Formats: sequence, structure tokens, C-alpha cells
Amino acid sequence: MFRYHLIVYTFLAATSLHSAHVLSPRLTSFPVEVEERESGLKIEIHEKPEECSKMAKNGDMLSMHYTGTLEDGTTFDSSRDRNEPFSFQIGVGQVIQGWEEGVLGMCVGEKRKLIVPSEMGYGEKGAGDVIPGGATLHFDIELIDIGSGPPPTNVFKQIDTDNDKHLSRDELSAYLKVQIDQMKNRRG
Repeated sequence: MFRYHLIVYTFLAATSLHSAHVLSPRLTSFPVEVEERESGLKIEIHEKPEECSKMAKNGDMLSMHYTGTLEDGTTFDSSRDRNEPFSFQIGVGQVIQGWEEGVLGMCVGEKRKLIVPSEMGYGEKGAGDVIPGGATLHFDIELIDIGSGPPPTNVFKQIDTDNDKHLSRDELSAYLKVQIDQMKNRRG
């Protein structure tokens, strides 16, 4: 993992009817922290709140705004355009791997840019007509809220039908039969 900071300089220009001249350059102090992961994911932290009482972790329900673009700048999706944040549970496979890794540790109000290599996005197949195969994706993201995820299912309790705190072969067989029947019914 590599980390470095970028300092962005802006040059202010002033124009008048008769001439244009450049004012002295000013340093606009918004250092961008850039992290390059071994996975190929790049994370640029553009804005981070001074105080952060809770950081995003696996299992949390996150509400985020995002704009996704291809390398040429073409926008393929944006929650901002819909004016509706995107909500999902992190760490359970509801989003692409680039997001699974890239949003961990975020604070509410934090803004990041994720540069997601193809293998952490939609791979060689792409996603329909919108995202071509092999595409590197750019996401400008902002964390709006962190909530608790749903409680985990207590599978042991579901299997232990006689509540004796021991799993018998019959209990396990009955549970597996129900699971297999449910999978068959979903496939229709």
C-alpha cells in the first residue's frame, strides 16, 4: 500500500476589457490523500470531517451519494442525478469489490474518489451496454449516513429444533432438506 499527498495549486486569472494578466498564484490548501492498494484500487480522500465518531465497517448499512464514470469521463450512473442516496450493507457482497474495500473506514461527510480496476469492478464481461468489459471505473462518493445492519441469522438456533443445544443428525438433515427445497423453488 502506498500513500502520498497532493497539494493542488490554483492560479487566479483576471481579465479586463483591454488586457489579461495573471495574479500571483495562491495555494489552495486542500491536500488530497491518495492510497494505492496492492489490489490495484486507488483511493483519493478529498474531504474528511475533523471529527469522526464512527467509521464504516463490515456489516454496517451505508447511505451514499456517488457518480460513476468511465476513464473517458462518460457518466454511467449517479445517485445525485436521481437525488436519491444509494443504501447497501457493506461486507456482504451487495456491491462490487472496489466498493467493498474502498468505503471501509469512511466517516459521515467524507468524500472520496475510488479508481476501481476492472477485476474489482465488472471484469471482462462489463455490465450490459453501459460498462464495457475491462473498464476501469471512477467513483466520486460521499458517505451520508452509517446505520446498523440487520442482525445476523442464528442458524444454530434454526437447526436445533428441540432446543437441547445439540445438533442431531436428524435435525441437520431436516434443515438441509428445507434449504434444498427452497433453492429448487426459487429456480422454479
